[in-house]
Amino acid sequence: MQPKHAACWLLLIQAQSSLANPLQLEKRALTTSDPFYPSPWMDPVAIGWEEAYQKAKDFVSQLTLMEKVNLTTGVG
Repeated sequence: MQPKHAACWLLLIQAQSSLANPLQLEKRALTTSDPFYPSPWMDPVAIGWEEAYQKAKDFVSQLTLMEKVNLTTGVG
């Protein structure tokens, strides 16, 4: 997602949440989600997700093993 598109989505989300909830959500409520175990498998032919799945697959296939480890576990 390009930066200007991300900014538009954030503005839209803020506008909708303030309309739907006059008390507004706390910022930290938007930064986390409850864990779901085990993580569901992605369906590569899910309607509307085909292009995104292919882009993600192409990106990950170019990463080294160390980059994949750092991406999933964090660095440091």
